[in-house]
Amino acid sequence: MAFDMVSFFKRIDLLDQMGGRDNVLNWTAPQARHWFPIFRERCNNIAEQDMLRTLRSGKYSFLVHAIPTFESPRPTALSLGMLCGRSLNNFLLSSHLLEVETGRYIRQQREQRFCQACKRSLGLRVLGDEQHALSSCVRAAEQRQLSFAKILSLFPGDSLRHIQHNSLFNMLNSLNNLSTNQQNLAWKLVAKYTLAVQQSIRSELGTQDRIPNIWKECMKNIFLKSVTKAAEKYFRKRLRRQQRNMPALPAIVISDDSDDDVEILN
Repeated sequence: MAFDMVSFFKRIDLLDQMGGRDNVLNWTAPQARHWFPIFRERCNNIAEQDMLRTLRSGKYSFLVHAIPTFESPRPTALSLGMLCGRSLNNFLLSSHLLEVETGRYIRQQREQRFCQACKRSLGLRVLGDEQHALSSCVRAAEQRQLSFAKILSLFPGDSLRHIQHNSLFNMLNSLNNLSTNQQNLAWKLVAKYTLAVQQSIRSELGTQDRIPNIWKECMKNIFLKSVTKAAEKYFRKRLRRQQRNMPALPAIVISDDSDDDVEILN
């Protein structure tokens, strides 16, 4: 047990700081209590970095961009209204209607999930992800410009002069520098813009409720086929059982000599 503990301390780069293997094996109770908070903090930091690394490499990269640390403000805790709050949560959790997400339903390669609005309007082939939607997409462009200007006015001086013009995406990292009330206002503006983008996509799809999901249709067809096959097998088996249990029908013999002579054989 002690050697496993020493190996773990070495794995998290804490063994040398503790004085080496021999010193750890000869710890007294006060020494162990002294190092316990340091050990716990190191484990928490490693777990946090591993979790953030996993999130950044997957579909939740936008969530980590908007909330870079666990100490960052939580926009989901704000009172944003039902529609705006739901739309912002959809963006943060990548359950929105952008092409980068809906393209997964049809197993489309990520680099082929182009923004259809920009492709139709401008002839651009650009990935339809959250960064594009919050930076340069033609969907709700005017509202994005207004939201960008209002949020920019919350920052003092030229502190955000390095931000690309009208890019709400690049501005999200700096929202934690604002006061609490200013952060609430900024996130409300971002949430309203995400709602406008979602509504624009719904109007493009021609429906307010149905999201195209080819996987759902495929699973529905497979389910119907399996149910039909099972029902057919069941009724065939039941028919054969009924036929076996039916009494034998009497044989009817008609004489060849006369049409009037009919004999029934039991």
